Amino acid sequence: MKAFILAAGLGTRLYPLTKNQAKPSLPVCGIPMLWFNAWHLKKTLNISKFAINVGHAPLSLKEAATDKDLVKLTGIHFYFSDESKKILGSSGALWKLKKWIGDNLLAVCNGDCISFPSWNTMLSLHKQKKSLLTLHVRQFKGIAPYTNIKMDSTGLVLSIGKNQKSGLMFSGCYFIEPEILSRIPPGKTNLRETLLDPLIKEKKLYAYHENTPWLDLGALDAYSRAQRELPIKFPQTKHLLSLKN
Repeated sequence: MKAFILAAGLGTRLYPLTKNQAKPSLPVCGIPMLWFNAWHLKKTLNISKFAINVGHAPLSLKEAATDKDLVKLTGIHFYFSDESKKILGSSGALWKLKKWIGDNLLAVCNGDCISFPSWNTMLSLHKQKKSLLTLHVRQFKGIAPYTNIKMDSTGLVLSIGKNQKSGLMFSGCYFIEPEILSRIPPGKTNLRETLLDPLIKEKKLYAYHENTPWLDLGALDAYSRAQRELPIKFPQTKHLLSLKN
């Protein structure tokens, strides 16, 4: 198994903080945000091979991803997928990494949020259903609108609906089987259009529902709140935070 952290976005909602810096390189309680999901993946699934895609302000991201103290603590060494000339989108990034992924199951996380799924339980569901792609979803209510996902009692995803203020949202974490990477056309593409919507029609897209904490770091107000909320919502990060504080 391998892991991939999506980190090539422009970070426009965090401007001016992202004027000269990649969003996932920005610190949360002293730690570049890209490290939290990677650290949790390594801790729970013992994955040894990680990739991260580089787009806007690539040097800032590479510097954050090669932090000597964090590399030593976690044992994570990132393979860099260069999208600095053209950002390829949420599934185009997977297309570019096909050779690196090979025939390995891939765990994927967004680099601009913090979410700690029960990866092993989710993996059991993924294998049991012989799923091609399994999303991690969580309940949301009374916050900014998110795309609502409907699923049945077996975990089969029935639809991906419109944005609303309550329902089930995709946390940004998922498992994907290498065999469906061949479905992704070259160039810039979206995960929903290329894989999620077709898999729903084929009744082959599954989701693991778990109401875990989640921090969106993509907007200025959310990023500011995260500095206070992270130690409370994710107390397991205490050891990681102690490295830089």
